[in-house]
Amino acid sequence: MTSDQSDDSLHIFDDLAHGIEDKELASGKPWHILIVDDDPGVHNATVFAMQDIRIDGRPLHFLHAHSGQEALELVRNDDDIAVAILDVVMENESAGLDLVRNIRRDLGRSEMRIILRTGQPGYAPEMRVIREYDINDYKTKSELTRVRLLTTLTTAVRSYDQLRTIIIGRHGLKSIVDAAPVLFSNRDVAGFAAAAVSSAEKILGRTSADIALCAHRASYGSHLDQPPYYVIGACNGYARHLGRPLNDLGNAAALVERAVAGRQNEVAGKDAAFFIASTESAPAVLLVSTEAGLTPAEEQLLAVYCVNIGVGLENAGLIADLSFSAYSDRLTRLPNRVGYVARVDDHLRSGERGWTMALIDIDHFSELNDALGHQKGDQLLLSVAQRLSASLLPKMTLARVGGDVFGLLGPDDALDPVQLMDHFRRPFSVGEYSLPIQATIGLTRLDEASGSDGIDLLKATNIALNRAKSGDRGRWHYYTTDMATATRSRLDLLHELRLA
Repeated sequence: MTSDQSDDSLHIFDDLAHGIEDKELASGKPWHILIVDDDPGVHNATVFAMQDIRIDGRPLHFLHAHSGQEALELVRNDDDIAVAILDVVMENESAGLDLVRNIRRDLGRSEMRIILRTGQPGYAPEMRVIREYDINDYKTKSELTRVRLLTTLTTAVRSYDQLRTIIIGRHGLKSIVDAAPVLFSNRDVAGFAAAAVSSAEKILGRTSADIALCAHRASYGSHLDQPPYYVIGACNGYARHLGRPLNDLGNAAALVERAVAGRQNEVAGKDAAFFIASTESAPAVLLVSTEAGLTPAEEQLLAVYCVNIGVGLENAGLIADLSFSAYSDRLTRLPNRVGYVARVDDHLRSGERGWTMALIDIDHFSELNDALGHQKGDQLLLSVAQRLSASLLPKMTLARVGGDVFGLLGPDDALDPVQLMDHFRRPFSVGEYSLPIQATIGLTRLDEASGSDGIDLLKATNIALNRAKSGDRGRWHYYTTDMATATRSRLDLLHELRLA
């Protein structure tokens, strides 16, 4: 169409003298509006009529195309066009209608609102077009005053926004459902946290989102003196904080702490912290930071998703707790007897020679425990564990293998019994008490023992410990094969006496 055709003119009247929003800079992402018409005057008049207009607080950004083919390329390259205002007759009599079919059928853009605006209704009768084409409104250019154009555009934009929210929600819910098998198939906390963060990124559909999953450290069997919260899963900008204390997150850490303290979600600008009630005593928080902040729909999706994280994290935590209890001592956080034997077996498989295992028994611990109380007894065990831990080389192992017995595994020269005894020369501070403690030690050089596995070697070392305890306390003995022979002979004799 040409601009000199009178029925193509767009009539703009100043019937919005009141009620228009103040002319101030609008914040927020603009609505993308596509104008498709071969008449430049229509483009200019539409932009002029809508200048400084905001819809739901967001400005308008106009895209211009003067043919159906040009418009198709714009739509193909911009997946956030809210409304397209199309003329029918452009490069041919059905160019606008052909464009509608391409947008809906070929590009699958069902959420985009399409307003057919024509100056020649005879080429596209309203009833036929509405019936045969997926358009959302039909207007003639002569009826579009400024008010009607604004009303039509506002209705179309809000409809697009609602449809977009529904589509995002449907996609997000599908992602949540799809993520469930991946989440719940991870039995360890680290694997679960990595899957949880990755799935959150997919739900948002943003590869640039910085996401961190923060959890209470004490829930997963770590040492008592470590910070309570740390990052167990992270991606993108937060990836460098993985395994680090919560305070490493800088200002975002305060947002996480507020979410935990208030037991609710917290949003501050571009950061959002989602509270996850995995257990009453040990909640977790999903921290999400984006360049433009989250939309309300995205916040709702992540809030729903965090319910799954809470269930999965609790399950993974229970499994981690069971695993920790199987191999570790809850008081000292050291390996227990099973964990100690497993470390010895690992060392035997390595084939490394020149190592010793030792058992250190705290003399008269039972009497001290009864006299001072179990709480003071636990504190004494912790003090002993800390003093012994401070002397360990990186490859050595310290374990609590019994109530008052500690196990050590290390190179021969590092487990010198004289040096081990020196650790007990100084008193141990337990509350208001300064307790002088003695220890008795049994040792086994692995190269000289005949044991085939950790259990046999532990038995041999226990024989050496009993030999040391048979005389005066505060001594040490190395295991020899003669000790095992003497022990077996004594057991055989006792057995024969019982049968006699």
